[in-house]
Amino acid sequence: MEYLNLARLGWSHGVRALDIGCGTSMLPICLRQQQGIASVVAIDRDAGCVAHMRSEHAAQRIEWLSHDICHDDVDQWSPPLVESAFDLVVDKGTLDCALVEGSAAALLLAVHWLLATHGVYVIISFRDVELLRSIVGWEGFSWMVDDTYDLPPPADVGRAGTLLIVRKRGHGTAISADKKPCLRQHVQVTTDWWYQQEHPLLTAERREDICTAWTLRAMEHAQATCHNSGGETAALPLSVAYEVLFTPLERTELSYEDFSLEIRAALGGGDSKDLSLHSALEFLRGAQ
Repeated sequence: MEYLNLARLGWSHGVRALDIGCGTSMLPICLRQQQGIASVVAIDRDAGCVAHMRSEHAAQRIEWLSHDICHDDVDQWSPPLVESAFDLVVDKGTLDCALVEGSAAALLLAVHWLLATHGVYVIISFRDVELLRSIVGWEGFSWMVDDTYDLPPPADVGRAGTLLIVRKRGHGTAISADKKPCLRQHVQVTTDWWYQQEHPLLTAERREDICTAWTLRAMEHAQATCHNSGGETAALPLSVAYEVLFTPLERTELSYEDFSLEIRAALGGGDSKDLSLHSALEFLRGAQ
């Protein structure tokens, strides 16, 4: 929590903090107890999580709200979620999820609207720092990246995280309606550039590794099911293909259930329980 030290962020007292996508994390409690922030609001779109945290931590004087931060129509929001209401907005993985769901532009617009002048947006993410810099660096925002930090990997993930300190500079808050499509395009173009050109999902080396692993798993599957066919041309059950195609870390970001839905949609909505190597590679190529 040292990166949320109020003195380091330039404040001494009177800070209004918002945790977006709080889930069942103890972060709001840490903001209240360890950092001494008197006004803490924690929101999540999962009403069940919010109700649980409100019940479990009633004595903490934290305001727990069920709210979807990626809802575009901020004009319909009500206190405490109003324009320039917060000095500190903490985002622990919510932008990561929004990038997957295609709602990152709406999320960033909402945070920009909620953040007061000189306020700080703290992003905790597993994305690459340069990708994050590019995404939040859209010219229509009146904020800048103050600093970045490498975070040690959690024991259950094994991958280092990234932390961005983004500080709002200007007095303007609302982004005009005609600019919003520009932001959505900026996010899409930036992520496409990153994953298709800078860090493509399906490199030549990865393709070779997948083909090798596919052949081995197909032979094992053929032996286990007493089938004669096996090898690179054989189809694998979706659950086995999922393990071959994605690393353990990637599987924390894309669940098997979501993969099943996406691969079936990519194949035209069929109900096949098996996947060919050709279709698998085409899926990865299209997912970049």
